[in-house]
Amino acid sequence: MEFEVLGPIRVRSTGRIVTVTGRLQRILLGTLLANANRDVPASTLAGVLWPGEADDSASKLYLHVYKLRRLLGEPERLASGEGGYHLRVLPGELDAQRFESLVDEAVASDPRRCAELSREALGLWRGEPYDGLDSPELADQARRLTERRLAAIETLCQA
Repeated sequence: MEFEVLGPIRVRSTGRIVTVTGRLQRILLGTLLANANRDVPASTLAGVLWPGEADDSASKLYLHVYKLRRLLGEPERLASGEGGYHLRVLPGELDAQRFESLVDEAVASDPRRCAELSREALGLWRGEPYDGLDSPELADQARRLTERRLAAIETLCQA
């Protein structure tokens, strides 16, 4: 399975693109991917999906998590527990993590290898990170990734 956030959010599974429809589903998936392999409290997810709503949104959240599990085709990937919800992402499955690993490796390499790795890292980009997701939490993550992209371009030019 591959998760892409360096542009519009996409999921690839067994060679096909899984369409994540609906604004709330995309924001839920984006928030879980921004916190890959970490527990995200249900209250945090509810606040991201329904900002400012004081009602009990636990049942609404549960429904969206249920739908996302079915959509992913591997329900065990999205677990719930005392700490909240946890999306398991394996090494190399998330393009943002691959990008950052390549950039880190490029900086520590000789100029020729640095240029190769920087080009590979920059080639993962398809647009603005988390494009089309109107969430302040994801906007912060998108800004951070964009800053790393600009630094990677500088590193490539220096190499």
